[in-house]
Amino acid sequence: MLKYSRPITFVKQFSERLRHVRKLRGLSQAELARAAKISQSAISNYENASRRDSRSLLDLAAILKVNVVWLGQGVGPMDTPEDQPIENLRPAAGLVSEHSMWPFNTVSPSDYWALTPTARTTIEDAVSSLVRSLSKKDQKR
Repeated sequence: MLKYSRPITFVKQFSERLRHVRKLRGLSQAELARAAKISQSAISNYENASRRDSRSLLDLAAILKVNVVWLGQGVGPMDTPEDQPIENLRPAAGLVSEHSMWPFNTVSPSDYWALTPTARTTIEDAVSSLVRSLSKKDQKR
């Protein structure tokens, strides 16, 4: 079996890596900006390298489902394995910023990611159902 030791993506700069993975995930700049709760112009500035340091790096990596070190520095594998805890992509519990994508105040990312994939899917399905149900109730009012 051949082992491929060179990176598959030849993107050397943060701007190139961000653009590459955004397109790979099928997102527009506006969609990524909305998910990260930053402006579309900020994404554009990151991608054209006029803005170099991303204060939203953790959120961007989590949204794009890539390794934060790869996105920021180009080191290591691009993808973050789904079963690998990603608390290193988030601020520690109690330090969640207003720009963080972690939605729960009473459940830490590490507790969530310690669950089995099946348990996480069950939680996601339950929350999705609850959100749909509450959205319908709000629309009736």
